[in-house]
Amino acid sequence: MEDEEVKELQDRLKDLKLQRFDDASPILPKVGGDGGGAQQLVLKPRRKLEGHFGKIYAFEWGPDSRNLVSASQDANMFVWNALFGLKVQGITLPSAWVMCCGYSPAGDLVSTAGLDNVVWIYKVAEGSTEEITSELSGHEGYISSCSFLTEKQMITTSGDCSAALWDLPSRRVLTEFTEHSLDVNCSAISPDGHVFATGSCDSTIKLWDTRVGNRSIRTFLGHESDVNALAFFPDGNAIVSGSDDSTCRLYDIRSYAMLNVFTETQHYSGVTSAAVSKSGRYIFTAYDSGPVYCWNTISGTLATSLAGHDKRVSRVRVSPDGTAVATASWDSTIIVWA
Repeated sequence: MEDEEVKELQDRLKDLKLQRFDDASPILPKVGGDGGGAQQLVLKPRRKLEGHFGKIYAFEWGPDSRNLVSASQDANMFVWNALFGLKVQGITLPSAWVMCCGYSPAGDLVSTAGLDNVVWIYKVAEGSTEEITSELSGHEGYISSCSFLTEKQMITTSGDCSAALWDLPSRRVLTEFTEHSLDVNCSAISPDGHVFATGSCDSTIKLWDTRVGNRSIRTFLGHESDVNALAFFPDGNAIVSGSDDSTCRLYDIRSYAMLNVFTETQHYSGVTSAAVSKSGRYIFTAYDSGPVYCWNTISGTLATSLAGHDKRVSRVRVSPDGTAVATASWDSTIIVWA
């Protein structure tokens, strides 16, 4: 009987903490249903995750929208409980020169890679240690992204001008995608898990389908410099890109057309990262300098900006449930906004 009472009190305390965290934050999931009405977007910093001692180059949300994984040039990868601002697990990396990380769809695995040309995969399930579970070696250049398709497959992009589809159990490349003429900087996986996009220093975005081999199904043009960031809309019918040309562009996949260009005339820094709200109403873009901008996709105007970091913002991501936005910076911190 005492155990039941303790569990009941723990559940009540957990609910109260969730309420406190989300006290003013359901803005992200609520927007988008009014066709672009007058609701003002207000995002406030709710948590600041501190613990890294080097530049944070990448982070990704876990599928539960509570945990996230970050990778820093202090040679550490941390798993955080973003809800409470607590460090859950620390992993010492073989190399400090990290550029990307990933979180598997089931939440059991995390990955990181960078200038050592190798993808390192670790288990983060309850009770696991920081032991390396897999090592993917095959790219001839730095690895710029390592995104899980499933618990058994991964997409990587590299400075060797290629992307690759990996089979994780066998640690071998299933398909290599080689149509880009320069470094491949980024990738994005569509919600269906079959289509993915890549952005390159050749200023192009290519769309691929893992079911049809190594030929791209579409090339999107328009950028005038390196494409550094990509993000799919939640319905998979549109994609957002960010570039060193200081613009963020919206492409419709069905018509293969560019729908809009988002740019601030007084801001000339390159775009480092991009994300889309769960409703598709807002686009978030991070830059080499300055705040994170939030654009209204319906009006095409700037909705708000998020200013909280002291240095370059390297990554912006919306949680899978749409209730929070997180930003990571070279100032060694991650801020959770809601």
